[in-house]
Amino acid sequence: MNTRQSLTATIVYDNRPYDPQLTNAWGYSCLIEAGDWSLLFDTGGDAQTLRTNLTRLGIDPRSIGTVMLSHFHTDHTGGLQAVLSDNGHRPTLVVPQSFPYEFKQQAGEHARVVEVSGAIDVGEHALSTGELGKSIIEQSLLLKTSDGLVVITGCAHPGIVNIVAQARQQGEIDLVMGGFHLKDAGAAEIDTVIEQLKQLGVKRVAPSHCTGDLAIRMFAAAFGAGFIAVGAGARIGMWLPGGWQPRLTSMFDCE
Repeated sequence: MNTRQSLTATIVYDNRPYDPQLTNAWGYSCLIEAGDWSLLFDTGGDAQTLRTNLTRLGIDPRSIGTVMLSHFHTDHTGGLQAVLSDNGHRPTLVVPQSFPYEFKQQAGEHARVVEVSGAIDVGEHALSTGELGKSIIEQSLLLKTSDGLVVITGCAHPGIVNIVAQARQQGEIDLVMGGFHLKDAGAAEIDTVIEQLKQLGVKRVAPSHCTGDLAIRMFAAAFGAGFIAVGAGARIGMWLPGGWQPRLTSMFDCE
């Protein structure tokens, strides 16, 4: 009997276009789904756009059990109200410990807030890198798949190479996706980043948001078949390790 389970990552908010039915705006949000389990990584820049895009994708915000915010910038937290206001079951909200007290207090009225400092499980096969960076603190999401780790970044303020190097301690890297924060970088810097990611064993990339047009073109040329063009509405499917049974609750419900 085949017990393999699939997982889908859907970009629901991005300034880069993909599905013409969706609205594009500056920011990032990605929904991870496996069976009845779901996690929304970041919420984009505004609630109306996030709510509209979720609706057009046929996604009920009330089905989202966990929301994870990478960092405090509004293009990643601005749409949070769309999820909290529609989620009567009070989702788990995973935020870096460094988030302002007032933000966590207000969010706690509508969600169960979990503060992250070090690496922590956020699902059966999902974990946070923990807080990374100095001036801008950020966490990234790691997914354990049958092909290796998938690294999902918000803006990669701590440096995309640093984030992937941290993730590499958990296993081999299959895919890196999200914002790589190279929009102001020159060709030489981008080329160095590409080479370093390849040295870390990255097989595939799906850059968007703040990566920048030049960097995206260079990643496409460098990775060839390992480059995935994405934007708002793009879906990436993958397999989870055999035998895993998806569930509605998150790891936090075991506490």
